[in-house]
Amino acid sequence: MTVDDRATSRASGTPRTRPAAVEEALLREAVEARTIASLPQAELVRRLSLVGIAAGALLVLLGGVAMLGWVVDAPALYRLSAETASMKFSTAAGLTGLGVAILLSRRGDRTARTVATVIAVGVALLAGLTISEYALDVTYPVDNLFGLDAGDLGGDPAGRMSLATAVGVLLIAVALLLIDRGQVMAGQLVASASLVIGVTTLVGYAYGIESLYTIGAFKSIALRTAVGLVLGSLGVLLQRSDAGFMSLISGNTAGGIIVRRFLPVATLVPVLGGLVVVHAGDTGATDRTSGLIAIAATLVGVVGFTLVWFQSSRLREVDLRRAGAENAFALAREAIEARDAIAEELEASERRARAIIAGSSAAYVTFGLSGEIEGWNRAALELFGLSPEEMKGKRANELVQRSKVDDGRSEMMAYLAGEGPPPGDQQYEADMIARDGRRLRVDISLWTVTDEAGLTFHAFISDVTERRQAELELRRANDDLADFSAAMAHDLRTPLTVVKGFSGMLAAKLAGTPEAELAERIDRAADRGSRLIDDILAFAQIGRTALERQPVDVDALARRVAAEQTAAASRD
Repeated sequence: MTVDDRATSRASGTPRTRPAAVEEALLREAVEARTIASLPQAELVRRLSLVGIAAGALLVLLGGVAMLGWVVDAPALYRLSAETASMKFSTAAGLTGLGVAILLSRRGDRTARTVATVIAVGVALLAGLTISEYALDVTYPVDNLFGLDAGDLGGDPAGRMSLATAVGVLLIAVALLLIDRGQVMAGQLVASASLVIGVTTLVGYAYGIESLYTIGAFKSIALRTAVGLVLGSLGVLLQRSDAGFMSLISGNTAGGIIVRRFLPVATLVPVLGGLVVVHAGDTGATDRTSGLIAIAATLVGVVGFTLVWFQSSRLREVDLRRAGAENAFALAREAIEARDAIAEELEASERRARAIIAGSSAAYVTFGLSGEIEGWNRAALELFGLSPEEMKGKRANELVQRSKVDDGRSEMMAYLAGEGPPPGDQQYEADMIARDGRRLRVDISLWTVTDEAGLTFHAFISDVTERRQAELELRRANDDLADFSAAMAHDLRTPLTVVKGFSGMLAAKLAGTPEAELAERIDRAADRGSRLIDDILAFAQIGRTALERQPVDVDALARRVAAEQTAAASRD
């Protein structure tokens, strides 16, 4: 038995096993997806989100209390003392609106986010108008719309928020709008600028350095306003703690861990240390000395913040590359294992295909465009009466003296003779005369396979000569049986006609006598015999005439059969 492995592989429609290459783009996408998915800590993101919600709620409370203080004329609700700056009504309204917008923007429904956008736009317009008042030296009625602020003699117009406050409020509103539209990084940077304004003001109040929270006379930022700016900035920054540069804080890389642990220390320790130096005991520190200490402490805090953030970012990048390399290695290992599994499965499939082809009772041959035989099985050698040595190198048209399909040349033989295009997949029967003179009727299943070696033809050829001969003999036997049935029915119908005629005469002569019933029974039996002959003739025609479909009353048919059976039983 000879079966060419290469031909068998082509017959299965699959190429031979070769190393599979993992595409770089797919590998990069998979690694990136795995790495990014592993970065945020879900629990930490949830906690930071709660902090952001709390910041928004405190901002609403802070602004609402100040607004209430202006309405009921309770200065203690919007300023610490008569000597300190007050949170203006317009400032309180803007911060309250920002707090509401922060809370609404966290909700998933479209209506809430739309309302939040409208509020943020309104607050941004209010702050922008205030900034334009300072820039153009004009006054708009929005400053003291309800006339609640009597104003300060020689100061800014009544009810107008300070320039720094307006800038901080505008930054928070713009940051909120940017994040809502997916510009997370830009929004966080803008919110960070507002946070710097608020924190600088708080440091100035803590050290007692008026220059840190005052820009000219009557332009001080109130302490409560500074707290509001910090709360608003935090609420916006923590809205998407899993994206932008805030993802460094919520990430589970080593850089994220360092930021969470050391950033507060690097930022607060210098500031708190400076406060201790300035306020602890009677140090005799002058305003100038306190200012220098405050600036130095702030600079040290900023430098510490920058160094920790920069080093953590670098460490995060190292972690990402390491995680990416690990994931790439794992993915490559999975790809290799999958490739090996596919190769084993393919090899097993080819072994099964070779076994099936080799043991098939149908002849199998495969040949290329030139018509030269490339593979065969034992059944092919037996069908064509050749040895493996004789089969090797032969062309397909050398195995057959003549082949025709429906009195015409087959497409394959025409192609091999150079008289037609290559045939496609097909199944047909053909009359074939082998080179040794045997006349065969064969069933051929032909298909083509295109692979790296080009186009090849494959065919299973089954000798159906004996089957066709048996079918022909059976058809003749059926024809003879039909002819015999017709003759028999004709011969049986004649005596029944005679019986029926005499039974009619007998019934007429015996009319009115008890014996008349016997004559009627003879007549019915003759009729039943005629029907049986008709049924025999109809049965003999089955397969010769077209099938006629018509509705059948199964009920009536069952009753008739039951009546006939009952009558037959009573006669017995």
